[in-house]
Order: sequence, then structure tokens, then C-alpha cells
Amino acid sequence: MFLAPETHRLRDGGVVTLRSGAEQDAAKLLAAIRGYLRQNDGLVWEPDEQQQTESELRVWIVGMLKNDRELLLLAELDGEIVGNIDFHIGSRRRLRHSGEFGLAVAAAHRRRGIGRLLLGRMIAWARSVPQIERIGLRAIATNASAIALYEEFGFVREGLRGRQIKYADGSYADDLLMGLLIERH
Repeated sequence: MFLAPETHRLRDGGVVTLRSGAEQDAAKLLAAIRGYLRQNDGLVWEPDEQQQTESELRVWIVGMLKNDRELLLLAELDGEIVGNIDFHIGSRRRLRHSGEFGLAVAAAHRRRGIGRLLLGRMIAWARSVPQIERIGLRAIATNASAIALYEEFGFVREGLRGRQIKYADGSYADDLLMGLLIERH
């Protein structure tokens, strides 16, 4: 799905543009994803697990743009991708009313309001798509700032999968499941 770009002033005065990802963003997005993984505190992937190539990412982006119930939204600051959110709808008929998203913001740009802008824009878009009735997410249970953000937007805790995440050092974290029912007025 394509959304028109929006420009927002951040808390610290910076200006960020939220826009749909495009095929030509593949190289920059791949670099951003690899950066997120190096900062790997809130993600379930280890940095070396990202094996997707630029051409594979390009195909994925094109697929997202072709599906009116899926969204890839980028946060761009001074020509650099500093955050993104992607929403995927269920593929089975019984799950096509519900989707999940992934959200990441580069460590150097956190606490500036970028994640809040991305999440708010994605939820507003989801509310405009009649077939989307529910948004789900998974968060590492120790990621208090992300969980607080999700709860601000109305997500509720639905379950906890104990010791679901195991880090390279042998320590564990729980996987928190959260959801938001889309209400239309």
C-alpha cells in the first residue's frame, strides 16, 4: 500500500518524513536493518541471521506496495532511513482480518518521537482499511519503553510466552503478546 509522504517536526526540532517504502529504497533499508540488528537490544534476530539480499528486499517492498492491506512505512531524516514499521495481514482466510507489525528505530534516533509517529500513522492507516479489525504484536517483555508506547496507543497484554527468547550468552527473555482491536466510529 502506498501512503503520501508526511513531514513532522520532532521534539528536538528535527524534521522527519514518513513515507511509504519504494523499490529504490532497498539498499538504504537493508543498511538500516543491519544497523538495528547491530544495536540488537529489542529484536529477536541475532545480527548474523539477516541474510536477505538487496534484490530480495526489493521484491519484498514491491509485494508490500501491491497489497492494499499491507504497509511499509519509512522514517527518513536528512536522506537516511532512521526507522520503519511494516504491517502484514494474515494469509489464511480466517486470519485476513488480523495482522502484525514490526517497528524499529535506529538507536541514535530513539526518544525523539519517531516510533510514536510511525505507530500512530500505521494505526490511522489500519483504521481506514475496513478489512483490518485487529493489530497484533510481539515484544520482548523486558523492553519497557516499547511496551509503554504500545499501551499508550491502546494495545493490551494478551499473553506471555516464558523464556521464548534465548540470547547468545545463554540468558532468556519472555515474549509478550499484545493486541489492539480496531474500532470504527
